Amino acid sequence: MESDNHPIIETILFQPGSYLSIKAYYLDISKEGIYKKVEADIPDILAVFENIMSKVENKKEYRIPNHRSSKFKCYEYSYYENDKEIYAIATGIFMKGYLLKVNIISTIKKEVEKAMYYLFNIKEADPKEMEFLKKINSYKE
Repeated sequence: MESDNHPIIETILFQPGSYLSIKAYYLDISKEGIYKKVEADIPDILAVFENIMSKVENKKEYRIPNHRSSKFKCYEYSYYENDKEIYAIATGIFMKGYLLKVNIISTIKKEVEKAMYYLFNIKEADPKEMEFLKKINSYKE
């Protein structure tokens, strides 16, 4: 399998003086097909995520309340940086041919869990609303 790493969000700080940050990137993942390279399937994407996470020590699976799916998986772990304990949750979101990896970190566990709550409460955009917004923007131009 082959993959290309593409950063989406390097770091977002939510509050001045806070250590809370989000780092996100996605990987294009392809595999050899019969005649050409094809997008990797979900089990292959999961294997890539597990391989990435195998390098993290002392991790345990993190379960998000009221969210169960075979298309994402989370791990929580902590480490020390500049004499401070950092708490992290790494999330892999699996799509055919793509892995979206989101790391949320902070020195405060509750901050990370609250950010996870907000991340998993993002709703899918309604196509009708998107068309409406495009019309509004076209009037402004």
